[in-house]
Parts: sequence; C-alpha cells; structure tokens
Amino acid sequence: MWKTREIGGTLDSVFKAAIVGMSCLFFLITFVSNFLPSEPAREHQQFSHLAKSFLDGKLYFPDDFVNGPEKNLIDTVEVGGKFYWHQGPFPAVLLAPLVLVFKWFSLFFYQGYLQFLLTILIFLLCFLIAKKFSFSATDAAYLAFAFCFASIYQVNAIITTSWLFSQAVTVLLVVLALFEYFTKSRFWLIGIIFGLVLMTRISAAPGILFFVVAALVDKNSALKEKIRSLVRLLAPVLLAVIVLGAYNFARFGNPLETGYQFSNNHYLTDQQKFEQLNYGLLDLRNVPSNLYYYFIKTPDPILLEQESSGGNTYLLKPPYLKVNYPGISFFVVAPVFFYVFRARKTELVRLALIPAGVILLILLTYYWPGWIQVGPRYLLDLLPFAFLVLLHAFPNSKLSTGAKALIILSSIFNLYLFASLLA
Repeated sequence: MWKTREIGGTLDSVFKAAIVGMSCLFFLITFVSNFLPSEPAREHQQFSHLAKSFLDGKLYFPDDFVNGPEKNLIDTVEVGGKFYWHQGPFPAVLLAPLVLVFKWFSLFFYQGYLQFLLTILIFLLCFLIAKKFSFSATDAAYLAFAFCFASIYQVNAIITTSWLFSQAVTVLLVVLALFEYFTKSRFWLIGIIFGLVLMTRISAAPGILFFVVAALVDKNSALKEKIRSLVRLLAPVLLAVIVLGAYNFARFGNPLETGYQFSNNHYLTDQQKFEQLNYGLLDLRNVPSNLYYYFIKTPDPILLEQESSGGNTYLLKPPYLKVNYPGISFFVVAPVFFYVFRARKTELVRLALIPAGVILLILLTYYWPGWIQVGPRYLLDLLPFAFLVLLHAFPNSKLSTGAKALIILSSIFNLYLFASLLA
C-alpha cells in the first residue's frame, strides 16, 4: 500500500512538472511567432490596416496597404476602386487604440502582439472554468492546455494572419461569455459579448442559443424573470445587428451584404472557383465532403520518389507524414475530445450540444473547409461548447493518467504536423 502511494505521488509530481514545462514551451513558441511574424503573416495584417482606416474615418483599406510592398488583396472586396474587408469589423475596432498608439511612434502594430494576449486569456479562462467544475489545479491546467495546444486552436495561437486573428478573438469572446455565465450570470453582459461575436464571425453567433435556452429552462426563475433575462440578452445583439447592417449598407448599399459573395478571387484556383460558383456559400451538397475532411481525413504519407511496377512506391521516407490541404480530422488533432462520447448526459451537456449542433450544421454546408490549417479550424466556432461537454467526461472531475499523456503527446504531434504544413 505504501509503495502504491509512493508511486502515485511520484507520478503526480511528474505530470505536474510536465504540464508546467509544456505550457512554458508552447507559450514561448507562441510568443516568438506572434512577436516575430513570418513574411506570410506580415502580408496578412488586414485588421491592423483596417483599424488605421477606421481612425481616419474610412471603411476601406488605406492606399499604403493596397499599393504598398506587402500588398495582398486576397479576400478583399473591390467596389468603385476601393478595397473592403469581407469579415466583421470588431477585430479592427479592438485593434484601433493600439494601432493609434504605435502610429504616434511611426510603428506598425502587428496583430500577433495582441493575439499572444488573447491566447493567454483563453488559457486562463479555460483553467478557471475547469476549476468551477471541481477539477484540481493540475487537471484544470491540463484541460486548458488541451484547449489551446492539443486541439485545432494550436495553429491559431502560432499564426497571426487576419483570418486566424479573428478566430482567436471569437474564441476568447465565447469562452468569456461562458465564464460570465458560470460566475455572475449577467445576461446583459453576455448579450454585449455575443453582439461582438456577431460583428467578428457570424458563424459563431448561434452560440447564443446556449444562453437563450438556459434562460428559458431555468427552474429558479419565474416567467417574468425569464423574459427579463431574454431581453437583457438579446437587446445588445439586436443593436449589433443594426450596427452591422449600417456598416454593410455604407460599404455595399445593402445591409445584408457582407462581401463574401463577391470577394476578390484573383488568387483562387480554377477548381476553387468552380466549387464556389456551382455549390455556393452554403449547400447541403457540401456536407459529405466536409464530414470527411472534418472528422475522417488522416495525414498523408511521404513516399520515396521511386517508381515500382504498380506506379509509385508504397515505401515511406522521413519525416513520413505530412498535412496537405485542407487539413486532417478534428479527432486526429484533438484526440482527447474522443472522451466527449462518454460524457454524462447532464442538462448542461444537453444545453452545450444545441449551439454546437447548429454551428456544425452551418459549417458542414459551407463550400470551403478552410485554408492554412492542420485540423478543421472552422470548428473553433463550437470548440468552447465541446470543451464544456469534455468537462463532463471524467468521473469525479479527475483526469486519468492516459488522458494527461494523450494531451501532452498530441500537442507535440500537432506541432510536428504544423511543421510539415510549412515544409
């Protein structure tokens, strides 16, 4: 018995040291990549450029971006000789004060400078939410690490292009809303947060269903209080809809037009143009393809450049595996989330599955599975709700040794796959 306890204590110490060491390592990698952005990342700082335009009272990209040395107009929308951004405006608004301060010193504010802080905050909030569910500090740290570095978020932590920056902002907002719900439950604040989500990534906005249903099924509230909670929750979102509509109308003369329908496609391949033209942005015909890439696709082998009698050889060469467009299965990148299938069917789990299911259906119908990714990063829109389900998958709020090892190993494997993506 004494030896068993001694071995258990030693193992706990090893895992404590492991999560501290791995967290420091991955945050160091994130810091370096965020503060020393690569050339591709430097080309895709659209939100910082747009923030500069907002400060000048304009809604289109400044001339020094359109005509500058780092010009890259992919996904921009050209109207009347002006170039606009097809994504929501909030990330640019968030950056505006920092862009202004750097402008005073004739410096450019790269999105990664803030993105590093966003990742720290996401990690901290996931840790605190796990603690709310009675996990120990060590286990909560493992779960927060799993969310940030042993999942599809890892690439978003490292790469600071505009597309991934907006997703980092979205994830932080949704996690922040969940944290608010589990602490003070101020529905007016949650409504404001989801108004900002709407003005960042529309596809993540159905996450508000979690809070709408939670308010409706609250057994401790009378009907009047439920209605009051819904008004507090939805009023800021309605205001965000009006602001976003006015923003779209000022740019395109249509409050419902975000620019996605006619974004600049000079950089698309003929195949990509065919998919967009024939399948549209949302279509049920996209579901089988996206199901495969989201949940089934595995890494591709790296074969020897040697022909055999049957064509190319089956023999592998170092480093043996790689990621090709459009990435690989969510469960290959985040295997710890296999545990969600054994989660207890609590009311909270059922609540989390509602927005997760709606968001997943929307994403599965989208014509484009994503670009510059290891796993399907669009699923970040629902990852906070999957995280809630994961918290209910471990009896007595205690991670198993196998789960901890899986989190550490998958984070390293993901880093290896990310390196193959850049090779």
